[in-house]
Amino acid sequence: MSFFQLKKRVASLASITLVIFLLPCSLQAGDALLFNESSVTFQHGDNYRVGGKEQSIVTVEHLSVWSWGDVFFFYDDLHNDNTGHSSYYYEVAPRLSLSKLTGRPFSYGPIKDVLLASVIERGSDGFDGLLFGAGLDWNVPGVAFFSSNFYYRDTDDVAGNTWQTTFVWNVPFNVNGVDFVLDGYTDIRGAEGLNKGDLNFNPQLKVDVGKLWGYPKVLYGGIEYSYWNNKFGIDDVNERNVSALIQMKFTL
Repeated sequence: MSFFQLKKRVASLASITLVIFLLPCSLQAGDALLFNESSVTFQHGDNYRVGGKEQSIVTVEHLSVWSWGDVFFFYDDLHNDNTGHSSYYYEVAPRLSLSKLTGRPFSYGPIKDVLLASVIERGSDGFDGLLFGAGLDWNVPGVAFFSSNFYYRDTDDVAGNTWQTTFVWNVPFNVNGVDFVLDGYTDIRGAEGLNKGDLNFNPQLKVDVGKLWGYPKVLYGGIEYSYWNNKFGIDDVNERNVSALIQMKFTL
């Protein structure tokens, strides 16, 4: 077993243990679960790069906010409509809030909180990644949520290591009585081994369709735009894809 494989297994075990241990303890505390939201999204686009030009994707997402931090999870089931081949990819991203853990505010100016951040990545093609670092949550007027996370990144079967910066946002707004949401993320990664550095800008613009029928914040329709330079670290493979999407949200 290589040093990286041992480190990856230890880090994975530590993260899983953290979730398994803290969640039951938090549940016993009664008020530890502060917020949770899940969603299922179906999208289709016909200008993807890598994995087939035309793809249908089903994404399951879950976010829970606890008295000690938060956990974000998503799972992508990807179907290549040209070949019929299917694959999957998922991430688990727990973060520990220094303000909540210490009982002292780690805030200054627009900075709302400082967190210890980590991500475990897995893919059906054997892709494994481990990230850990620090996160900042921000107070931004008119923005429901904005965070920036700064990671050390190590990818299995790729020589060396690198850095990654991730921005996540959620901006609700209203136009003539119709509710919209502009949310998404941006990943910026440095070069690692033979992989080039890449930039993945992935916003979604959605309208609250359910509200038009009297059921707000349940059913959304809209588009996702993928702007990805050097996709998967492949030199000069640049994706510009617009996909249609339908999303259903619920709480557990």
